[in-house]
Amino acid sequence: VTAKVRSQLADDLFGALSYSHQDRNAHSYVNGNTWAALTNGGVNPDTPRAFLVFFEASRKHDEVKGTLDYAPIHSVNTTLMVKFSNDNYPDSQNGLRNNYNFLIGPDVSWDISPGLTAHGYYTFQQVYYEQSSLYTSGSNFTTGNGYYVPWTNKTTDSVHTLGVTMDWQ
Repeated sequence: VTAKVRSQLADDLFGALSYSHQDRNAHSYVNGNTWAALTNGGVNPDTPRAFLVFFEASRKHDEVKGTLDYAPIHSVNTTLMVKFSNDNYPDSQNGLRNNYNFLIGPDVSWDISPGLTAHGYYTFQQVYYEQSSLYTSGSNFTTGNGYYVPWTNKTTDSVHTLGVTMDWQ
């Protein structure tokens, strides 16, 4: 589900605000079933119970994005973008459980002359991950040999992206 509103705020200024929600359901997922089916039961990798690969697990995704577009003169276009997104994995006991991202940055394009365009952008991104897993002393997760030690990790990373291009036609 996505909703978006865009409006002219001034003569050369436009603004947009959008919200998006996605709900992915992954029922009866058992890690290793694909390999067991492809090899007629010959390969069934040992994996901890309740461990779900994040791209196959149930997920709720929410995103809010805002943009301001400004053209001070005919040959210059600028955009400021701000975005917040959150992913929650409600059925995952182990693996990635939650993550959110915050992005902000300007984008500028300048038509210097006919056939010559310059473009530059900068993006700051803050990424947060929360994941849980198990450490085991045994080599077989299914028989219970050894011991399990659950752990949780929360990680925050910052990413800076800068780009400049020039196009001559």
